[in-house]
Amino acid sequence: MRQHPFLERFVSFIIRFRWAFVVLLAALSFFSLTAIARGLQVDNSLGIWFLEDDDTYNEYLQYQRDYGSDEIIIAAIPITLAELPTAVSALNELADAVEAVDGVNTTFSLAKAVYPVPTSQGLRMAPFYDAKRQDQQQLALFEQLKDYRKQLLSDDLRYTFFYVQLEESTLIEKERSALVSKMESIIRSHFSSAHISGPPILNEAYNSALKNEAGLFGALTLLVISLLLFVLLPDRRFAWLASVAVILPTLFLFGLIASLGIKLNMISALIPTLLLVYALSDVVHILNALQQQRQHGKDQSTAQLLAGAIRLSIVPCALTTLTTIIGYFALYYSALPALKSMGLWASVGIVIAFVVAYLVIIIGTSFMQMKPVMTKAADRSPKLYDRFIGGYLIDFLQNRSRAVLALSSVVLIAAGALALMVRVDTDSLSLLSDSAAKDDLYTVEKALGSSSRLQLNLTLNDAGDLTFEEFLNKASEFHEKLESNPNLGNVFSAHSLRSFMQQRYAAASFGGSDPKALYQNALTDGSIAENSFLNLVSTDLNTLIFTVGFSQMPTSQLSDLLRQIESDFEQVFGPETAVSLKTYGFATVFAKLNDFVVASQLKTFALAFLAIFLLLLLYFRSLRKALLIMLPNLVPIFSVFALMTLLDISLGVTTAMITPIILGIAMDDTLHLIYHFVRPSSAVSTEPNERLDAAIRYSAPALLTSTFSLVAGFAIIALSSTPAVSEFGLLCLAAIAIALVADLTFLPALIRRFWR
Repeated sequence: MRQHPFLERFVSFIIRFRWAFVVLLAALSFFSLTAIARGLQVDNSLGIWFLEDDDTYNEYLQYQRDYGSDEIIIAAIPITLAELPTAVSALNELADAVEAVDGVNTTFSLAKAVYPVPTSQGLRMAPFYDAKRQDQQQLALFEQLKDYRKQLLSDDLRYTFFYVQLEESTLIEKERSALVSKMESIIRSHFSSAHISGPPILNEAYNSALKNEAGLFGALTLLVISLLLFVLLPDRRFAWLASVAVILPTLFLFGLIASLGIKLNMISALIPTLLLVYALSDVVHILNALQQQRQHGKDQSTAQLLAGAIRLSIVPCALTTLTTIIGYFALYYSALPALKSMGLWASVGIVIAFVVAYLVIIIGTSFMQMKPVMTKAADRSPKLYDRFIGGYLIDFLQNRSRAVLALSSVVLIAAGALALMVRVDTDSLSLLSDSAAKDDLYTVEKALGSSSRLQLNLTLNDAGDLTFEEFLNKASEFHEKLESNPNLGNVFSAHSLRSFMQQRYAAASFGGSDPKALYQNALTDGSIAENSFLNLVSTDLNTLIFTVGFSQMPTSQLSDLLRQIESDFEQVFGPETAVSLKTYGFATVFAKLNDFVVASQLKTFALAFLAIFLLLLLYFRSLRKALLIMLPNLVPIFSVFALMTLLDISLGVTTAMITPIILGIAMDDTLHLIYHFVRPSSAVSTEPNERLDAAIRYSAPALLTSTFSLVAGFAIIALSSTPAVSEFGLLCLAAIAIALVADLTFLPALIRRFWR
């Protein structure tokens, strides 16, 4: 056998000081566990999806500063009309308790609601609900000011709504989780049967689900993979080595992240699963090389066997590590901070996984008795591998290469066509598992008609010739159009108050008054607009403010909704008008995520593909060979996007990084097979087809073992109750399986036909 003095000295050094390395790994593990336990944080705030200099995001933050935050918690409390006389005082007590907490701007409920009553001295603000009123009078008032009532009571009068408006997003980021948890606790301590929802609640529910499922499915996935490795690896003792080698990189990386105070998000929380994939691939290929050495390494020491295994595996494993890092680091150039973070830390984790894999295998093997295995008959690898690879696969490729090329080309073209039809969308509900938070959301939306809100500002320009009265009339028409929109839950504006006052009070009460002066007090008095919770008008009366509610919906529907609002505005005021419309709120930036996702997907794919192609071009010094290697890797990418089209799985924030993931997975198998084809051992013929057959025989057992294990692991993730996580698991499962098929069929067929 060929000797490798440097590698042998390196391995001997590790073995000699193995206990020191064991202590080092144990210390790093303890440090990592301690750092994680102290506080591994999750941040899914809006800021992670937009750069600080993004105009839409900055406008949203300015809106919060000018008009009040739309970080609003909504509690639907089951209180009937008959129970209101005693419940109002309880609502006041709840308001006092909540408003005493730092981070809360104000609260709003029926206990604080007032409405304008004209008197001879001007306007007086009276309680919207008064226990002294007769039920008939109270119901009449509710009907006359129904837009206002809809904010406070459900249509069937079975629920009363209590709102908590938090401070603007940037002021509560650090204590958001604790603040939201405290709000829930206070509300439930006063009304245990309350259904609590709203954007802050949903955001924390996403975070909680991420933490819980990441831990649960990570453990289950690792367990299933370990059991499969125990069966599939040629030596049972290799199974525990593989398990340790895939656990430690994730532990070390997350310990580093936690110690640096870096917050995870819904994207970077997937890193453990992805590291499992790449670490396992390296480990299986290293162990496969070690087994090959045992089969041919007569009378060799453990250090010599390991040195030979490193020689066989180090270059392809290094290449796959480099190409995977390229794929992920391309995300660092995305416009989305969440993807930038994912790209950076995934790249760091992949480097750690590469180093740890060799270190753990060398140390672990040194404690075993590595007797040479002289024949494949002694190999514990399932006989199915030998029958499949030697008795079927190679014969099939030798006789059916043209058919494989034709079929693969058809699949590639068809999948590419379907991939172009993939739907771009992000459904926030798909990020939420079936839980109490989801049930509360549905209850609130059914009772209130919404769980989030938009603010529409209609501004009368000074240069226009529209009178204030005409402005009000057209605003009323616009209000009615908004009310007719089935995607909007409730609408509240100056029209609501104006129509109420016109119906409620005799015209004589306002005879001869200037309309602008008439409504000024009603609209700007610190009552309905108290503490900026329900704005109606700017102080100069040039801007009328509409508050519209809507239910949770995908970004595509949000975009359609915003376009419909703009269309309704133009129909009422005309395309060129003295009035301008400005839309504010979380939805305006959330709806833009589609554009960011598409741009990021195209940019990161182009960067990753080009960088990997240039690397292969440099390595092989042949444009044709680089293209031949890259072509099979398009099959799993296009096929997964085609699968998304067929299953109606959208390309959204959780699948925005699917391209580099698939490219990294596919390139792993490709590079291992190609390396052993172009760098054959001296015992193999120089004839290309014979070298290819030998490369398949050598690489296929490791490819099959890692693929079976990973498919089983991702199948566990696909069982998640969170739709987005389940879809991610399914897509990765499909990508891994398709990549294996392409590398064992399409790639060899291309080599037989075009490699020279």
